[in-house]
Amino acid sequence: MPGLKRVAIFFSGHGGGAENLIKSSKQQNSYTIALLVCSNPDAPGVSRLALYNIPIRVVPWGKSKEPQNLSMECFRICDELQIDVICLAGWLKQLVLPEHWLGKVLNIHPSLLPLFGGKGMYGLKVHEAVIQSRSQKSGCTVHLIDNELDRGRILGQSNVEIDDHDTPESLQQKVYKLELELYPEILKNFLSS
Repeated sequence: MPGLKRVAIFFSGHGGGAENLIKSSKQQNSYTIALLVCSNPDAPGVSRLALYNIPIRVVPWGKSKEPQNLSMECFRICDELQIDVICLAGWLKQLVLPEHWLGKVLNIHPSLLPLFGGKGMYGLKVHEAVIQSRSQKSGCTVHLIDNELDRGRILGQSNVEIDDHDTPESLQQKVYKLELELYPEILKNFLSS
């Protein structure tokens, strides 16, 4: 549809967060998912998301020591397809942002940033650290990314109480449910501002 913002979703794994944003875009009808970028050619999300007939580009990172070149390739593809905004949804690689993309790339993190963010803090590792800290609550954060890991401006957060019987795995499931609700809402608000 003309006039809709064009959104790309970057993912690295199963694609559940990306699929949630795709479904939300169809319900909200305020933006269109125009591109999917995956860092892992073997990710289950590649075949899962192919069903939506959205262009998918795989930019394999492997154990590359050249994140700047790989980042530039991802952004080149987005520029070529006239993408307005990028959403990271389970993207496990640190991007090096060109200046013209600052303020246009959103990420969801499975903690209440600035707590439990930064290098090595992703997936179950975050929830293990939260449980070990004996925190009373946890949650998720949608934020803009910049060139410092998990330091960008916070756009929204949602939290959940931690029960005495919670494990890292049960907390991960609680937080994931919050992520599925929060990310589409924040994206919609971000695009309308």
